[in-house]
Parts: sequence; structure tokens; C-alpha cells
Amino acid sequence: MVLVGAVRVVPSGKVYRQIFDDEVNLVRSLEEVRNKAEQHKFPMNSGRIPVIRDLEMCAGKGLLSHRQQKWVEGMPNDDFTENPVLYREITFRKAQESEDVIAAREVRGLSDFIIPEKTNSNIIERLSERRRGRHNEAVAVLQQGLACIGREMEPFILESGKLLLTKLSESDRAIELLFKKIESDTDLEAFSITSFGELWDAISQESLYRRQWIKEMDETLIKLEVARAEKIKDLLRKYTKILEDISYLSLSDVHRFIHTEAMMINQALLANQRAIAKLFVNLMEADLKRELSQWLKWQERLKDWKIIQKDYVVRSFREFMARKEVKEPTAVKRDLENMIKDQISLSRKRMELLQVLCDLLPPTHSKAEINEWYESLVALNKYIDTHNVQHMMIIRIQYERVCQECLDNVQLCKNKLLSLKVCTEKEAETVVNPDFFKMVGRLQSQFEQELEQMDRDFEDLAKHIEQDCKDLYKYFQQAIVLWDEHQLKLSQQENELQVKLNECRRKHENLNQIREANLDIILDKLRTQSSEGKLKNLLGKAFASLDVIRAGYEAFHQDIVKIVASYPEAILKELISYSSSIGQYFSVKEVYKQVGSAFEEQDSEVENMAEMTGDSLLQETEETEHQAESFPQGSTESEQQVESLTNKTEETNTVENEESIVQETEEAEKPGDGESTAQESEETEHLEDSAESEANRFEDGDSPAQEYEEMDYLKDILPESEVPFHDYGEAERCEVIAEVFTTSSGNTYSVLGREETGKTKTSEIYYAEFAEKTLPVYLENVFVPDSFFTELKKRIRLCFFEHLEKWFAQSLSNSWIIVTAKKEELNSELQLHLHMHQPRRERIEKDIHNVRAAELLLHQERLECHCAGVVEALNKEKNEFMKLREDQNDISKNFRRRIQDMEAIFLSSTKAEKLVALSNSLHSELLNHVEVIQISLRSYRNYLEEALGKLRDSNVDFLKACRLFSEGGNFSPEEVEFFCKRLEKETGRIDFIEGLIMIDMEKMESNYLEQVANSNLQAQTLNSSLEKFLKKIDACAHPTVDKEVSSKDTARSCMMCMIV
Repeated sequence: MVLVGAVRVVPSGKVYRQIFDDEVNLVRSLEEVRNKAEQHKFPMNSGRIPVIRDLEMCAGKGLLSHRQQKWVEGMPNDDFTENPVLYREITFRKAQESEDVIAAREVRGLSDFIIPEKTNSNIIERLSERRRGRHNEAVAVLQQGLACIGREMEPFILESGKLLLTKLSESDRAIELLFKKIESDTDLEAFSITSFGELWDAISQESLYRRQWIKEMDETLIKLEVARAEKIKDLLRKYTKILEDISYLSLSDVHRFIHTEAMMINQALLANQRAIAKLFVNLMEADLKRELSQWLKWQERLKDWKIIQKDYVVRSFREFMARKEVKEPTAVKRDLENMIKDQISLSRKRMELLQVLCDLLPPTHSKAEINEWYESLVALNKYIDTHNVQHMMIIRIQYERVCQECLDNVQLCKNKLLSLKVCTEKEAETVVNPDFFKMVGRLQSQFEQELEQMDRDFEDLAKHIEQDCKDLYKYFQQAIVLWDEHQLKLSQQENELQVKLNECRRKHENLNQIREANLDIILDKLRTQSSEGKLKNLLGKAFASLDVIRAGYEAFHQDIVKIVASYPEAILKELISYSSSIGQYFSVKEVYKQVGSAFEEQDSEVENMAEMTGDSLLQETEETEHQAESFPQGSTESEQQVESLTNKTEETNTVENEESIVQETEEAEKPGDGESTAQESEETEHLEDSAESEANRFEDGDSPAQEYEEMDYLKDILPESEVPFHDYGEAERCEVIAEVFTTSSGNTYSVLGREETGKTKTSEIYYAEFAEKTLPVYLENVFVPDSFFTELKKRIRLCFFEHLEKWFAQSLSNSWIIVTAKKEELNSELQLHLHMHQPRRERIEKDIHNVRAAELLLHQERLECHCAGVVEALNKEKNEFMKLREDQNDISKNFRRRIQDMEAIFLSSTKAEKLVALSNSLHSELLNHVEVIQISLRSYRNYLEEALGKLRDSNVDFLKACRLFSEGGNFSPEEVEFFCKRLEKETGRIDFIEGLIMIDMEKMESNYLEQVANSNLQAQTLNSSLEKFLKKIDACAHPTVDKEVSSKDTARSCMMCMIV
């Protein structure tokens, strides 16, 4: 059956194109046929058997190509496996064909393309008719769209016109209402020039609104026309595309048609824009004419208003000057009342603030709080002064405002006359100036006299009150200075006590550091020893050093308790000095000294407390000594070694290192002294807080044993006297006692008076002047009498002496409480040191001695375990090599068995092709066998190198794991040296095993190479015999002149020779 190509209609004028395409197809099909024929060609093989290839270069591909491997794996005489013998014969046969035969075969391989002819159809006419209908339909839809756009835009245009008419009618009604306000003369009297201006502004604003509305309508119509044009543009663009897609007309005809339609639409749009512009001009012209008529009407009513205002201006000024509000302004009275109210509240605050000074006594209030109080008082005085000045300024402003109102009224009248153009400027001055300015001048001079007197009184009062407050602050501040000096001295006593304590503690710590350093040296040696005997010797030395440290703690406790016991005596001296300075400052005759007389049992109680504390310390020391004796017998040896150890350390360490260690500790403790003093000052503050409660209990009658002890101590220091006061010298007794006051505790004090003749303070003169006459109303509430400051100073003096009495008892009580608390703290510190020192002997033995002994044992066990593992791994590698050798022998036996099985097939084969196939299969089997042997040997060699390398690396890792003490480990240099020698022996054993295995492997490889060489030689002889046999067969089958003459008998004899 002939193949028929695809049927198609060839348009006119394209026949040559069809012929050309057919020629191209013929040329391409001819090339495909030739390419298929060339694919089956292959180069002739040389016939030699290739030697063994480099397996590393062709890894993963094998010795055979893909076609050869497919033929080896296939079954004999199957249909789908390619036979190389037959393929070679076919290739020889094709090579003998002539080019004519090849050309004929190529032509026969071409396909026949039949293109039948067909008459033209009427499809073009039908398509043209269909396009014309679609074109006409699209044009009709375009016209409908344009009409629809016109209908859509018409309501918007009508709506904007109706909206403008509505707004204009509302504007006309609003303008009529505005003109009704100035229609009658009575309405004009209430009007002002600003009202007329506002009226015309409202009318002109309405005109602006009207013009704005007209512009908005014009803009709206223009926007509507623009929107109409945009819609038409989009519609024309859309239908231009549609008509181009229909393609009834050419592109130029379509564009010409659309251009014609667009010209007609543009003419209509231009006509609409002209109509909109004409409408805008007519509306604006009509609105301007309406505004001009309204302006003329407004000017007429303004003239009438000016005539009415002329008489009203002159009459209103005379009435204004006759009012009471101008002669006695109500604003000034109101400001005076407000000033007096504010003065009352501010004066009350100042009195309260002055009385607060009596509560700012030390130590609850600091100097900063007193300075803050004075600053607040100064600020309050300034505020009162500023307040008075401000109110005076307000009153001045009110007077000036009244005068300015009069002047403004004069000027206003003049300006009104001039602005209304009722008369000329000279006539207005003759009417206003003579009478109006005289009345305003008399009123202004009266106001100025009142303000000058008020300013003078406020200034004098502020100066004298400021001076009195400053004197009171200095009076109180000097007493506070005495308190600060007293506090400074007390803090100096505390610092001296702390310095003594720190010095004693520093000396103890320096010595203790040296002892601890010696102990640390012994412990470091104990941690790094490498034998059990040395460990026991160092353990005894450590026990002896611990006993020396314990004795140092007890000696330090005795020294520091003596220092603390001397603290109350220094505090009492400072209190007596403070009491004397207070009495001298306040001119008081007596000096307060608290002496108790009803404390008789304090001695026994103090002794009982001392005996209790001493017994408890003795019991603790006996218990610790008993525990020290309960240690093993090694302590006797340690006691013998203590003296020698201390002597050695004193001769070596103390001589060379003691000075440097002491200097370093002193330098390290210098910055730390501040911290310790800060901590101890916090402790003293805490003790002072507790002392306040104890002092309260002392005042109530419930006194603890510390207070008895305190009073007993005072008896020893103070002279025997039951009088709690001490008089001044004989020179002071001559002075007059001006006053006597008594504190809340019942103690009476005499104040010495000092006569100062011929001196009178300015403040006294000032207060005397105000006593002779009555105070003005604006000074009654801010005046502070001199008696108030005098009473305030007396209260301050009384408060200071009451505070002195309480502070005297409280400070003494606090000092004894501090001593008691410090003793308890030192006792607890000693107990803590002894308690913490006690288990150190056991911890050293357990945590250091026993741990180091266990480490030595563990290190030896780890070394033995590692060496056993290395021996076991070497035995395993020997077994693996024996197993490999057995596996290689099994593979060789199997290969020989397969070769022997193929011998029977060789003998029974009767075809040359089969012999060739058997020869190739024999060669491939040999190559596979050699490859398997080489791969297994290579893999085992790599495995062996890796395994032995891991063993060597394990030795190195083991040595790396044995870190010295200097590197952060727990091995001594002696241990590491011993381990290195042992591991060197194991490394030699590994090298010996590796050499044995490598010698055996080299012997195996040499045997395999000899076998491969023999097999290659046999294969080459077999291939040469096969080649001769094939040539003889070819000469028998195809005899030619150039070939050697051969017969069947010669071929058969050649085959038998090859088999043998």
C-alpha cells in the first residue's frame, strides 16, 4: 500500500515554494538513510589480545564495552543478541557493494509523497460576506454607544444648573435680610462702623459665594465634557480594535472611518464648550451689576449713621468722666481684696515654716535639710515680696488702664469725629483738648501718690523680714555646726577604732596568709606525688601546719577584744566636750554631765557575763583539742615535724617571701579598708537603731546589764559628785542671770545676760515706728513682730538642750551596745574559724590524700587496660589476614574449576564462530578473576593500614589524655614518662605484626602475577591460531587470486592443531 501525505490546498503563486520544500525533504530523508547505514560500520580489530588494562583508569566500566558485555551475558544462538562474527561478515559484504547499488538502495528507502490537486472553493467569498456583516453590526453598536453616552451625561448637566439656581435664590434672600437691619434710623443708633463693615463684608462674602458657585458650575460642566470626551475616546479605541480584528476593511480604511467619526464628535464637543463659556460670562456680568446697586444703597445708609453719631460722641464722653468707676475703680478694690487674701495664706505658711525649724534637730535631720528649709523660707519671702509687687503692679496697671481709658476715650471721640467726617481736624481739637485732658491729668496724679506710698512700705518691710530670717538661720546654723563637729569627732573615734581593728586584723591575716601559703604548698605537693610513701609523709606535715593556724586564730581573738573594750571611754570624753560647747554658745551657765548613783549590781552581772563567755570559749577549745587528739597515730609524727617544718619555712619562705607577701597583702587591703569601714559603719548604724530602743527602755526604768556596766564605768572616770551640772569659772559668775528654763526631764538651766549699751538695731527702730502708728491695710497681714523671732529662738535653745540630754544617754548606751555586739561578733567569728578549721584535717586526708592515691591506682589500671586492648586488636588482625588468605585460595580454586569445565566445550565445538566466542569468554573470565583478586588485596591493604593507624593513634590519644598538672590534668611527669616507655613497646609490637602481614601479601601478589602472565601467553597463541584458521576458512569459501590456496583438509588439520 502506498503511503499518502497530508492533503492540503496549494494557493495560487505558491507552487514553486511547494517544489522547493519537497526537494528539501528528499535531501533530508537521503541523509537519514545514509546515517543509518554508517551506524553499522565499525573498524576492523587488529586481532591481538589486549594486555591487562589499568583497572584504576577504567574503574566502574570493566574491560569490555557495552556491546561486548551484552554479547558475553547473552545465550548462544538467540535471536536478539548481536553475533560479532556475523556482523563482521555483513560488514565485509556491504563494503564490496558498488555505489550504484548503494544509490539504488537509498532511493528505495525514500518515501513517496503524493499531493493531489483540488479545485478552488468559495471560502474566501463566504468569509468576506461574514466579515462585512460583523463590520456593519459593530458600526451600529458604536453609534448606539455614542447616543448612550449623551443620554448618560444630560442628567448631570441639568442637575448642576438646578443646584446653581437654588443657591442664587437663597443668597438673594440672605442679602435682603441684611439690608433690613439698617432700614430704620433707630436701628442705625445701635450700629457701629464695624457693624457696617461686617454688614458689607457679609454682602460681599455672599457675592463671592455666588461667583464661586458660578465658577463651580462652570468647572463641573467642563469636567462633564472632559468625562464625555474620555468615554467617547475609550469607545472609539475599543471599536477601532474590534474593526481591525474583523478585518473587513484594511487598516487604513478603518482608521479613516474612525477619524471621520471623531471629527464630527469633536465639532459637537467644541460647540458645547462655547456654550458653557458664554453662560459663565453672562452669569458673572449679571452678578456684578447686582453688587454695584447694593453698594450704592449701603453708602447712603452710612451717611445717615455718621450724622447720628456726631452728637452721641460728645455726650458719651462727658457721661464717662462723671462715672464712679473712673474716680474709684472697682478693679483696684477687687485687686486689693485678692492681695489681702493671698497675704493671709502666705503669711500663715511663713509662720508654719518658721516653726518647723524647731523640729529640724539632729540627728534625724541633716544639714542639707536645714539648708533646704532656709532656701524654702527665702523663696517664700521672695514669693511674698514678689506677690506684693505683682499686686501693686496690677493696681498700677488698673490705674493706668483707667487713665488710658480716659485718654483712649478722648482719642476715640476725636477719631470718631474725624473718621465720620462730621467736622475738620482743627474743630475736633478745640472741642476735645481743653476740658478732657485737664480732668484726666488730675485723676492720674492722685493715683501716682497712692502707688508710691505702697511701694515704699512694701520695700521696707521686705528688707527687715529678710534680715530677721537670716539672723534666725545663722543662730540655728551655728548650733548645727557644733553638732556636726561633734558627729565628726564621734566618727573619728569610730574610724580610729576601725583602723585599730583593721591593723590588728591585717597583721593576723598576713601571718595567716603565710601559714596558709605554706599549707597550700604542702597540699600542692600532696596532690602531685607519684608514690604512696611520699603521700603519707606530706600528710603529717599538713596536720602540723593546721595546728599552727588554729593557735593563730586564738591569739588574734584576744588582741582584738582588748581594742574593742577601750571604745566607751573615748565616746564619753567627746560627749562632755559637746555639752560644754553647746552651753557656751547659748550662754548657759551649767554644763550637762550624766552621772548615775543607783547602779550597784552591775559589777556582779558584768563579771557573770565575762565568766560565761570565757567558759564557753574554754569548752570549745577543749573540744577541738580533744578532736585533734582523736586523729590517727600519724599526729605524733606530725607534732615532731611541726617544729622542723616551721623552722624550715621561717628559714626559707619567711626570709625570702614574707616581706613581699606582707607588702602585697597591705597593698591589697588598702582599697579594702574603705569597704570594711563602710560595712562596719553600716553595722554601727544598725546598732545605733537598736540602741535607741534600749535608751527608751532606760528612761522607762527597764535597764539591761549593759547599762549597769556603763554607769559603773562612768563612776570610775567622772569625779565623785551627784550634781549633774558644772558651773563656769568665777569670771562668769559675775554676769547677770537673765533667764532660767527647765527641760522636760526636770533639769534647770540659767541663761547669762550680756549688757550692750549704745547699740540699737535698725529692726528695733523699724518696729518702734510701726508701734506708734497704725498699719495700713495692705501691711497688716504680712507684718511679723520681733517678739515672734525671740520666742522662736528660745524654743530652739530648749529643743537643743532636751536633745543633748537624750543624746548623752543614748550615745553612751550605744557605745556599750556596740562593744557587747562586737565582742559577740568576735566570739562568733572565732567559733566560726575554729568550726571551719576543725574538719580541714579530715578533708585533707579524704579529699586530697585518698583522692590522689585513687588517681594513681586508676592511672595504672587504665594503662593495663589499654595495652590489653592493643594486643587483642593485633590478634584480631592476624585472624583477619588468615581468613583473607583462605578466601583467596577458595576463589582461585573456583576459577580453575570453571576453566576446566570449559575444556570439554572447546573439544566438542565444530564451528569457528563458537571457538572465537569461547576464546573471548575465557579471556573475560581471566580478567574478572584478576580484577577480583586485585580489588580484594587492595581493600584489605587499605583496611590494614587504617586499623593499624588507629591503633597507633590510640597510643597517641592515650598519651594526650594523660595531661600534666601544669596543663590542667592529674598526671605527674614521672607517671607520663613511665607510660611513654610502656606505649613504645606496644608500638614496636604493632610494627612487627604489620611487617609479617605485608610480607605474606607480597608473596601472594607475586604468585598471582606469574599466573596472569602465563594465561596471557596462552591467550595470544590461541588468538593467532584462530586467526590463521579463519583465513583458511575464508580462502576455501571465497577463493581469489591474491589469497593463499587452501582446502578443507588443511583447514581441518589447522583446527585440530589449535585444539591440541
